[in-house]
Amino acid sequence: WVSSYEGVMPFRVNESEHPHINYRNMPIRGLYELTRLASHSRGVLKDVICPVTIVQSSDDQIVDPQSARIIEKKLGSQEVNVQWVDSDRHGILNEDVAGTQSLVIDSLQTMADLKGHDA
Repeated sequence: WVSSYEGVMPFRVNESEHPHINYRNMPIRGLYELTRLASHSRGVLKDVICPVTIVQSSDDQIVDPQSARIIEKKLGSQEVNVQWVDSDRHGILNEDVAGTQSLVIDSLQTMADLKGHDA
């Protein structure tokens, strides 16, 4: 998915929201591996049966927000909680937009508590 007229490109410039923590250049091989992982994941989501929380920015410019609904539909879990964060940012967790850090921590704590009751 890199056009041939650009020639061999081991990296592509990354205009990141957070240049102090993200790569300034994205390795093309890494992007390729990410697409392979996403493709593989589609086939195994049905095997995920534990409780799941999906946190998605409503107007994310990097990850299509529809992906949250696609994942939700393909999961095997009966307990799926989709949390929409009203934002056009991708780094909602890093920026703690709308308390996403607490939301993730609370979700993990709830799962840990459920696991503790099963023991």
